[in-house]
Amino acid sequence: MENNKENEKKNESLLAGLVEKNITALVNRQIKEEKEKPFEEKIAERIGRFTGNLAFVYTHAVIFGMWIIWNMGWLGLKPFDPDFSVLQLVTQVEAIFLTTFILMSQNKFGRSG
Repeated sequence: MENNKENEKKNESLLAGLVEKNITALVNRQIKEEKEKPFEEKIAERIGRFTGNLAFVYTHAVIFGMWIIWNMGWLGLKPFDPDFSVLQLVTQVEAIFLTTFILMSQNKFGRSG
């Protein structure tokens, strides 16, 4: 019985050592990959992190809300986009870029998974 407990402790110790070794190897690999990552990919990741954040939503709500209020004439200022065609263009171009960043992010996860 005592011999079984000793064997279990040895096995646990060996297993813990293997797990620690694997975690260290994974962390080192991740650090290496991060250092070797192209500049464009780093920028895309930063943009992706920001766009997946509530600050992004709040920023857009304020900017687009002010744009609409200004161009409705409610502020007493001369509208610069009375038919909202420029706003439509801005949102379409932004959608194209955001879609691209999302696809880049998904491709990255697909390669690492």
